[in-house]
Amino acid sequence: TGLPCLAEEVGTLGPMMCSNEKAADFLRINLFSHWANGAPGLMWWCANEQTNLSSFPYTHQMVEQELGMIDVNFNPKPVLKHMKKFSEFLHDFDAKLPSARYDALCILTRDQDQWGVGYMTYILNRIAGLNCKFSYGDKKLPDSKLYLLPSINGMTILPKNNYEELKKRVFDGADLYISIDNAILSEFENLSGLRVVDSYEYTQNISSQIDGKKLEFTRIRNIILESSGAEIVAYDNNNNPFITVNRYGKGRVFFVNAPIEKALIGKHNAFNGNVDIIYRKLFSEHINNYPVTLSDKELIMTYHPTEKGAIIVVLNHGNSTKNFEVMLENGYSIQKVYYGSVGKIEDYDACVFEIFKGES
Repeated sequence: TGLPCLAEEVGTLGPMMCSNEKAADFLRINLFSHWANGAPGLMWWCANEQTNLSSFPYTHQMVEQELGMIDVNFNPKPVLKHMKKFSEFLHDFDAKLPSARYDALCILTRDQDQWGVGYMTYILNRIAGLNCKFSYGDKKLPDSKLYLLPSINGMTILPKNNYEELKKRVFDGADLYISIDNAILSEFENLSGLRVVDSYEYTQNISSQIDGKKLEFTRIRNIILESSGAEIVAYDNNNNPFITVNRYGKGRVFFVNAPIEKALIGKHNAFNGNVDIIYRKLFSEHINNYPVTLSDKELIMTYHPTEKGAIIVVLNHGNSTKNFEVMLENGYSIQKVYYGSVGKIEDYDACVFEIFKGES
């Protein structure tokens, strides 16, 4: 709908999932992440432990009984202490956080796992150094310089009017990324610069290499391709085009011959491999368009433009302390630190600082 929304019933499902201290870590990084990404609020589920209740549904459901921020003896748990600390940070924050800058629009299409594919696409964007927002394929498409159609599946994909509008925007200068699951895409050759020689459905493990780094995926539909104008960036282990780039009018169409986002769903340590190198390689012009970069690629940065510069929020979603360096373009300098320490972030924590260009 485009309306603001908050995250409701965030939680860990209790001490059988993790310790109270780990739950507090989970809440802390979520508070900063939701705040940085424009959410007006976050609700933890729930207020009190309920182990002493003897009424339905607590006589039938064990999962709800130990979720509270306050234990059965009315003592605050670590999650409540961290929420209090974050509340104090917001109270002391003497600047309004502008909206974060977005670099890409992820279009969620029909006949795909929209939640799963959307999550994986978002995380890949953030690891690669981009920030994306979302739209459903049957809604009016917001403007963007980079459009993403990840792991498309099925025979519908987009309504014709939206597909034609999307192609026009690419022809006029936008970039379009497509990765394919098991889909039929109209006018594929004209758009991608690739001719389908043959295709068949067979679950197959494939591999490829980009800049010396190995990539491995599984796909259920194998499409045999030959270039009719596209540049081949990488082949798979069957010598079949895997990653390609095609000029389409003033814009470009990036194509990946596997559902790389879908392949990450449910995979343990899914982002410990090299899959983000695909985004880094294809979207480098969009990524390298910030006056500030971080030396540690595992840290997530949101960029909030201001009149003289930007407020930067750096997030550490990992379980270890990160030491990092901030690289600024000439003319920019760090003027104020609102939270944390620039150069070091503890696990599941954040750093908030402001950069200015020229004199402050």
